[in-house]
Amino acid sequence: MWRGAVLALAAGGTAALASSPGQPLDCSDWVVLDPQFRCVAVNSDCHDPNLPGTRPSCTFTSEARVLDNEGNMLRVDMVLLPELCGSGRLNRTRLWISDGHSERLLAYIDDRCADSVSWQVDALIVDANHVQSGERAIAFDRTKGRLLLLAHSVCRGSCSAYDTVSRLLAFEGFATLFEIMQTYTPSPPAFGFTVPYMPEGLERADSFDTYYGSLTKPLDLSRAQPLQCAYGAGSNVGDRLTFPDTAPDPAPGEAVYFLTAVTFGTERRIGRSATGGRLAGRDPSALPRCPVPSVEP
Repeated sequence: MWRGAVLALAAGGTAALASSPGQPLDCSDWVVLDPQFRCVAVNSDCHDPNLPGTRPSCTFTSEARVLDNEGNMLRVDMVLLPELCGSGRLNRTRLWISDGHSERLLAYIDDRCADSVSWQVDALIVDANHVQSGERAIAFDRTKGRLLLLAHSVCRGSCSAYDTVSRLLAFEGFATLFEIMQTYTPSPPAFGFTVPYMPEGLERADSFDTYYGSLTKPLDLSRAQPLQCAYGAGSNVGDRLTFPDTAPDPAPGEAVYFLTAVTFGTERRIGRSATGGRLAGRDPSALPRCPVPSVEP
């Protein structure tokens, strides 16, 4: 599904840096082992869902283990590290993914020794109030394809550096329910997406076509240009499809949109658009053929 526009504007950036010792742990402190996934803070000021005053955006129905849209099992556990801080040992919180045959580590975060003399530890607890068989509770957002964790950053030991900071974290990059969510990697410039479960509501996809065009209102799909045609045949739910960005850079002050059409049998869909606040499926016949046939002089 086309979700607004992916703007092809020049931008610079650096890798996320970890938080400072003596400060609450956050997404920048997680070590994510698969580049397909990333940690983002959905809400940076949550309260425990079992206590009064909980904000609705920070609550969810939690389970000890959850399944993603591909049927993979996701779980979180905690183990002791050999390192000491003062007289206490540090913990490592781990996020695992399993397809039923093998399990691999997706991400982890370690407690941090902020001051070994005074035994000050920056620690993370993932939803400590829902402990079952030593595993922490998590939840999966099937529509957006993301894993939700309610994480509490606490100061342990002989310290009072900060009060408990609770954040609702999300690990993004899992297959979504129906939507084709386009992503962009600046170096090397490439586009891609994770094949969703039932793309655009179809049983599966025979192929995908990706277009780009000038960002106008309304969009003139008849002037869209093919970027990548008839790819992804035989792909499965959760596969990561990527292709190079060969679209020309937009002029200063202009922007470019990208959208992906999905074909299954005789059906072709290109997401939805809103008119007067009402969603409706886009008309795929408005798009040029992919690839556009050459015009004889």
